[in-house]
Amino acid sequence: MVRIGEGIEVKDELIKKACNLAMEAHNLSSGKPYIYRKKSLLELGLLMVAFASRFEDILNKSSLKNEVEKAMSDGKQIVFAGHSSGGLIAILAALWCLEYCRT
Repeated sequence: MVRIGEGIEVKDELIKKACNLAMEAHNLSSGKPYIYRKKSLLELGLLMVAFASRFEDILNKSSLKNEVEKAMSDGKQIVFAGHSSGGLIAILAALWCLEYCRT
């Protein structure tokens, strides 16, 4: 189990599955790696904590949790999307949904 911020935990199997799917997508790409390393690992860790904190705010101060529960109980598909910093929030939302809604 990996903790992402306060009160958000993600199972190791889910992280491995996400990494495997990302690698599959990478292997299907044109073969050009688009890796840009500007920040140190510590800086990236601090950024992740900041985004996790922002996601927790969204989760706890909006109707997201209730809307996701309703959509899941109605059998609807859910897509989380975002642009720029919202993209990372969307990833955290998807991980939360996979973990929260399947337990």
